Amino acid sequence: MGFVKKVWKDRKVEFPGRRRMAPVQGQDGVFDVMRAEGRVTEEGCPYNSQTMNDLEDRVAGGLEDMQRQVTGHDREMLLAVQKAEREASYAETAAQKAQQLADGMWAQTVQRLCSPFDTRGPVVSCHPVKAYPLDVVSHIAPVQEGAGDPSPTNVRPIKGWSGVDLTQSGRNLAKLLPDTSTRNGVTRTLNPVTGEFTLKGTPTKAFSLALTSSMQMPGGATITNGVDNNFFKSMPEGAYLYLRDTVSDKEYASLDAHGDMAKTVTFPAGSGVTVDARLYIPKGKLIDVTFRYAMVQGSTAPTIYQPYQGKDYTQQFDQLVYGGEYHWNTGELTPSWKKVMLSSLTLGKYTSEAVPGITKFSGALPGGSHGEDNIVSNKLKYKARAHGRQDPWLCSTHATLDEYLYLTVPESIAKTPEEFKSWLAQNGDIEIAYKTTNPETIQMNPQPILALDGTNTLYSDAGDTTVQGYTDPVWERQQLRDAIAALGQLPTV
Repeated sequence: MGFVKKVWKDRKVEFPGRRRMAPVQGQDGVFDVMRAEGRVTEEGCPYNSQTMNDLEDRVAGGLEDMQRQVTGHDREMLLAVQKAEREASYAETAAQKAQQLADGMWAQTVQRLCSPFDTRGPVVSCHPVKAYPLDVVSHIAPVQEGAGDPSPTNVRPIKGWSGVDLTQSGRNLAKLLPDTSTRNGVTRTLNPVTGEFTLKGTPTKAFSLALTSSMQMPGGATITNGVDNNFFKSMPEGAYLYLRDTVSDKEYASLDAHGDMAKTVTFPAGSGVTVDARLYIPKGKLIDVTFRYAMVQGSTAPTIYQPYQGKDYTQQFDQLVYGGEYHWNTGELTPSWKKVMLSSLTLGKYTSEAVPGITKFSGALPGGSHGEDNIVSNKLKYKARAHGRQDPWLCSTHATLDEYLYLTVPESIAKTPEEFKSWLAQNGDIEIAYKTTNPETIQMNPQPILALDGTNTLYSDAGDTTVQGYTDPVWERQQLRDAIAALGQLPTV
């Protein structure tokens, strides 16, 4: 039977809630409480164990009956649901296989018909097949703070990388500021469709106005910034556009309002520089100008404006990395450089090729790699074959043997390894970073990088970037046409 409903009735009395208190004989302050409700017109449903147990029984009986009724329907429904799930799974699997087949066929087509490329540099420009995966590697270079040759009097701490950033953009690298801003009487607006800046107003003071957000440029990168003719037609005398180092405030590649339309700069090698594009505006001269600005890789100024398109990628490391490689597509980090303190190494005196006034030491770098440019120090200058040099405070690794370290110090500082270790304890230890022979690979999160439409420009803040992919055949064909056209009319033989 199903759940049996019951009609619950309230108790109805003449004086609801009234109670009479009768003193308990022989117990001061103790009373018996009794109902004093007057005339009872409806007893109602009592609240007792019999009533509550009856409720429990009726609920239990109703649930059991429902279970018996639903079981048959449930089985039919379960079978129907299972069938639908199987059909959906089959359809999903078929769709996945079809997509995999299509991807595989597309990949085979690209690989068979398109020319592969493999290029490396501080900034890489390429023309890959749109939306096809690029194999991108950031080469993490060991870098040091400061400038000049390291020595005990010019300490250049070795910098470790806690992560790496990668920028992928089209030909135009300039990340234009999209907002409208008014400063010192001049309003700057940007048309997001055409990429045109409009400046209007009379400046109340001389100042510099930012045109782009900050952009991290790698060390050694060659960049050209340029403007169109409108910039020169309407900009007042004394105004100029430039790239600014956001840390040192140094200016690069200045474009005078009545000078060149483009300027090229090669940034110093090292850890790179963060720049933004700015416009210096002199005081009191009316400005009403609309112009376009672009920044491109290389030394060739842009002739056709292309709006900025791109994406930034970042990967944080679980440790400081002093040098190595990070593969964005696979997420594999290979920290191939290691940093140690010189006092932790076992040193011996190198007696061959003696030089007056110079003490030469040799030591073992655990897992160190032989060759040139495989070592840096905060107080020692790298020099190939340091053990054959006459200058102090040099270091090098062996040309052909692994794990060998050579360094030179003034004889007045130390003549024995013990004296040198004592000097280090009193004057500060020496950092050594070196390349290892068998680095371990650390798995990070892969970040697939798909090619943008048209020119792709990629660069990393940690050093060079290597990009592998397949060249867009349309672009390649146009290059061949341009090359043939440049030859002109060939002579007949």
